[in-house]
Amino acid sequence: MNSFKLRIIFIIIGIIYILLVPAVFANELDATLSGEIDSLISENQNSGVENNKMKIYNLAGIEMIQLRDLAEEAGWSLYYDSVKKEIFINNNGQPFSLETLNTDSKGEESIIIREGRTYLPIGIVREVLQEMGEGMIITSLYTDQSVYRTDEKITAHLRLYNFTDKSIRLNFGSGQRYDLYLTQGDEELWRWSDDKFFTMALIYKELEAGESLEYDLELEPGLSPGEYILAGKLATLPEAMELNEVMIEIVVN
Repeated sequence: MNSFKLRIIFIIIGIIYILLVPAVFANELDATLSGEIDSLISENQNSGVENNKMKIYNLAGIEMIQLRDLAEEAGWSLYYDSVKKEIFINNNGQPFSLETLNTDSKGEESIIIREGRTYLPIGIVREVLQEMGEGMIITSLYTDQSVYRTDEKITAHLRLYNFTDKSIRLNFGSGQRYDLYLTQGDEELWRWSDDKFFTMALIYKELEAGESLEYDLELEPGLSPGEYILAGKLATLPEAMELNEVMIEIVVN
């Protein structure tokens, strides 16, 4: 075989190599990423994370949860003793009085009864769950007020409380940890992530027992006066953890 034919063969082999190697590498990379994602999702499915959406109220600068909401989520029954003026929680025939948990060790947080509704500070929620032998993952979204002027920023607070005796692992498919959106009727008018870019990386967050995940955001949706629903989610894998909805009103300056 003469040198010209050999040169042609080498050129053809080189072209094939150039065309095939990147494709093989890309397939291997895709398979690796896919495997990592599958593994990550599998871990998340086995982490025992159960999303309990709960509305948080900000009363006197303290985060609180309505006792009735907590009881409905946990399957407790409530009873008020008008003689002793005490509220009792009943779980499987074992009543427990809230009287012993009126204040924390510093005496700074107390139960509030307003318009016939009982509100528990987050610290006392943790104590009640421990006393009742319950574990719960609580997620919530709330704003600092319900009415805003068109030139005001909306301050939103995203919360996840790990009220269990175990650590939980939260998995994220990118640098995006959460998202928020405003709707009116069936139409979505604004989304927090629309003008943002996020790093493409598999990220996880370990949340120890008793720890919380907290995000505080200032939003400038630029919407006209009207009533809107603010909703959101934590961008976890394999499924996002949906947050409760919040009604807000935007009025003329």
